[in-house]
Amino acid sequence: MKFLGLGLALPALNSCDSLIEHFSYNKNLEVSPGLEFNSLLGTFKSLEASSLDELVLPEGYSYDIIRSYGDVILRSKPESESEKSAENGVGQRRLEGSENAVIGVPEQLQDLKFGYNNDYIGFIPLSSDEALLAVNHEFLDPLDIPVEVEQRKAVGVSILKIKKDSHGLWKFDEDPESQREFNRRITANTPCAVSGAVAELYPEMTGTLANCSGAITPWNTVLTCEENYYLFDEVYKWKSFDARQYGWIVEINPLKPDSKPIKHTALGRMAHENCALVRSNDDRMVVYMGDDKERQFIYKFVSKNPVTMPKNFKNLDLEPHLSPFSEGDLYVAKLDKDLKFTELNSGKGKWLKLSLDNPILKSKFKSQAELLIETRLAAKYLAATPMDRPESLSVSPKDGSILAALTYSPAENNNFGSLFRIIEDNPHSESMTFHYENLIIGGKASGFACPDNIYFDKNSNLWLATDIDGAKLNKAPYDFQGNNSLFVIPSEGTHAGKALRFASAPSGAEFCGICFSEDYKTLFLSVQHPGEGGLQSRWPYGTNVAKSSLVAIYQELEWW
Repeated sequence: MKFLGLGLALPALNSCDSLIEHFSYNKNLEVSPGLEFNSLLGTFKSLEASSLDELVLPEGYSYDIIRSYGDVILRSKPESESEKSAENGVGQRRLEGSENAVIGVPEQLQDLKFGYNNDYIGFIPLSSDEALLAVNHEFLDPLDIPVEVEQRKAVGVSILKIKKDSHGLWKFDEDPESQREFNRRITANTPCAVSGAVAELYPEMTGTLANCSGAITPWNTVLTCEENYYLFDEVYKWKSFDARQYGWIVEINPLKPDSKPIKHTALGRMAHENCALVRSNDDRMVVYMGDDKERQFIYKFVSKNPVTMPKNFKNLDLEPHLSPFSEGDLYVAKLDKDLKFTELNSGKGKWLKLSLDNPILKSKFKSQAELLIETRLAAKYLAATPMDRPESLSVSPKDGSILAALTYSPAENNNFGSLFRIIEDNPHSESMTFHYENLIIGGKASGFACPDNIYFDKNSNLWLATDIDGAKLNKAPYDFQGNNSLFVIPSEGTHAGKALRFASAPSGAEFCGICFSEDYKTLFLSVQHPGEGGLQSRWPYGTNVAKSSLVAIYQELEWW
């Protein structure tokens, strides 16, 4: 099973010098457009900064839209002739309007539609030319969806089937039989099972929301991460909102549409940006996580039991108490000194266990369930090291090190963010100490600002998407970058450590969900919130309604 993380014991690195030698990133190199790089997706020349309201790609690359907000992913009844006339392009359906369901029609009779503000993308292969995509829907705009009952259906997760066309390009599978077999929406209304200590208080929870990034497990289930759940209470003003039911990591079996999602409370409650998985040398699952809020922490979970791989993924029954994520130890990172993340730094750190075994925590919490619900508070009681908004984490296949995107922290005079690296002193599941390095500082010299989504490909080249607030795009101090962009940072060679721009997003948008097909010939991306920050966007269809969309990017075919 392929996933980002080595199943091997890793050599211990005992000095910061060895960290630098082990990874060939250069520091603070001025970036110029036009640099050529041979990526797994293909050779390209790095782009200049752009402020255009377009998805800009290098010469020789194109994109298709798989689904946009409001597009149908599963029809409840045969298409009418009027719906057929809405076809726009091969294999793509364009539906006008921003509603996600029809008020007054029973939910079981409504078409299932692609949700709002798509984020994470998980690729689950079915065969060489068929696959499922699991796509998160993070948040919404009340101006587009003013009614709570409809807002609840616009968030969560979409599971949809794709297949290759006659030219080998991935398209949404329009076949109704295929849609009925797999396509599914998990929303804020979907009942969820609960694993871990919090199940004592909540045997079941209602729905999943604020779904940011995630991961695919070695047994082909999806982990979706609940991030800024507070929005649904404080901003959207949902009625009877119980915040304790959100902020968890949720496991979904995409191959079994009638299966019940599971909220794994042993992994803690926070603004989960994503989770980076390692199947360690002793077959235990190790999960690295960041809490995406200023002055919050980086966490690590180690499962109690080793992984037992199922023989048949499709018929896998997810039982809460049998999952490797249902029981284990949760830790938080503490560094040997307080850092300014605007500077290059290195040092040593340790993992602090968040458990009632610790006398400090035992005096503060009545139970492990209460501690997990208040994970942030428990970490503060142990004086864990606050970070400058730890967002996405990824594990390098080259050396097993863990890279974290620290997006920014204006309160700490950090406008550009940095890339922060942890390398364990022992195998992932056993190591209680690590070395760290604030590796690359964002800004004009490095070429990018506000790193958010990151993804190591199988050659350990880092793909990095930025998230500058729409209202600040193309203004000082961010004007050097232009629109939010997708960069690749090579790990070796002439351009090692340089951020080479591969794509530029439409006005106000950011790229999310960096995901490749198994053969690396297709890059799937979410283009989220075009028009954010008061900017005007007509992407993707040139109309007055901008829509978040899921796209497939590839090199143009020779016959074109």
